[in-house]
Amino acid sequence: MSTLLYDNPMLLDSVRHADLRLKDLNDLSFAAHTNTIPINLVEFPLIARHYPIGFVGEGKDATPMAIVGLGKENLFIDEKGQWKPGVYIPAYVRRYPFIFGAGNDPNQLSLCIEDSPNVLTKVGGKPLFEDGKPSDATERALEFCRSFHNAALSTEPFAKALHGADLLTERQANAELNGGGAFVLKGFKSIDEAKLRKVTAKTLGQWNEKNWLTPIFASIQSTLNWSNLVDLMAERNKAAVN
Repeated sequence: MSTLLYDNPMLLDSVRHADLRLKDLNDLSFAAHTNTIPINLVEFPLIARHYPIGFVGEGKDATPMAIVGLGKENLFIDEKGQWKPGVYIPAYVRRYPFIFGAGNDPNQLSLCIEDSPNVLTKVGGKPLFEDGKPSDATERALEFCRSFHNAALSTEPFAKALHGADLLTERQANAELNGGGAFVLKGFKSIDEAKLRKVTAKTLGQWNEKNWLTPIFASIQSTLNWSNLVDLMAERNKAAVN
């Protein structure tokens, strides 16, 4: 199993991981080499304060993403692996190094952990198991992953509804930096305001009952954050030259 930000997630096992401990992950460099991060519906208002929101993927399977870079790098993580202060960190990143995966029963999700020397240690850190039972740290991770999974499930019908109403339009972001350099970001969609204005009052009423209008407007508002990415890219380029 492999997924965004994870290279080697393994099922958490009380035997395999009995003597292993979780390092304090203050370095977020694992999220430094991506320009998009999956987000859930409940996060839209917070995401819209700092990042453009785009939908990535085909048709009804388009996934909402926080766009964190214009190139291949996350512009919100510095060379020390620290996220930009005061900026909301998506739950997908905060969930790391844990993630849900399918166990022996494909209908049952099990807690997995990134099996890496950067994550696990035999000395220091927090235990994963105590007396053969999940530690407090593992229990908290399980609860967080469960909440994240439920939020992801509630996000899927929202994205499918936007696709079904033909509101997602292919976009392209172009940026020219002061001092030289141009960037083009493709492969994402955003909500088309003109088409949104044509949605019937009945449909809008149904969406309102599902609390979908707030994330819709947050997604539209988030387009104001493209200039933030341009400024961050310009700062990074300037620092690289100096």
